[in-house]
Amino acid sequence: MKTKSILPFAAAFPAVLMLALFCGGCAVFAGGGTDGKADAAAEMPEATADAVACGDRMLAAIRDSDYQEFVANLSPAMRKELTMNDFESSNRQLSDKFGRITDFHYLVNLKAPEVDNLVWTVTFEQTGSEKQTIVRQLLFRVVAGRLDGKVEVFSFGFF
Repeated sequence: MKTKSILPFAAAFPAVLMLALFCGGCAVFAGGGTDGKADAAAEMPEATADAVACGDRMLAAIRDSDYQEFVANLSPAMRKELTMNDFESSNRQLSDKFGRITDFHYLVNLKAPEVDNLVWTVTFEQTGSEKQTIVRQLLFRVVAGRLDGKVEVFSFGFF
């Protein structure tokens, strides 16, 4: 018999990052993404551009191990659930498995009613056992909406 389990966010965050480890494959943040990001943002509705900027800030916070900046982009409910220890532990696991984030690029807003379903490519680099550079890419998804005129992140994760 199959049972469904609903994990609170604090438990789900490490699980989502662990999934990423084994399935390798808001003010605007200045830096991180692509040179073409400004062109892409100019073509987006304002609400989507705000959500993309929020996702960019989240990825930069993961790259920089900046817990305060990361949680500043989450909904109040998610902010309460994600501890600094959870964030730091997940970042260490991500870094140990894939290396450091060297770049990220916004790709697309997948069609969904009432929310932005945003996807980025995230590039990681690490040095291999023979001193060679290993480059890997993962996808990062943010589901965000507007609450009282402000972007709120409802879920996120690597896949």
